[in-house]
Amino acid sequence: MSKNKWLLFVLTILPMLYIIGFIGLVFQSVIYFHNHTQSNPWIFSYFWVFFVVHILFMAEIIFTIVLYVFNILKNPNVPREERTLWVVLVILLSF
Repeated sequence: MSKNKWLLFVLTILPMLYIIGFIGLVFQSVIYFHNHTQSNPWIFSYFWVFFVVHILFMAEIIFTIVLYVFNILKNPNVPREERTLWVVLVILLSF
């Protein structure tokens, strides 16, 4: 595989791994809050870190969608009459 295909693979897989970790963190914090009545939990002290990482991953997802749309429009193997359909499908199914 070429370097660009590996980069596209990594850009596609990273958000899936991130969401698994994010959901795990949310469940962990819910269980922690249920078992403890501490006034200042650890998750609130790292809120800005989580917020910035979340925004960066959302921007990466949008960048990947734009990259896929660009590849569809420039790919000579996709017939011209099907390009619009594929672009609509990629955009709608990515959300």
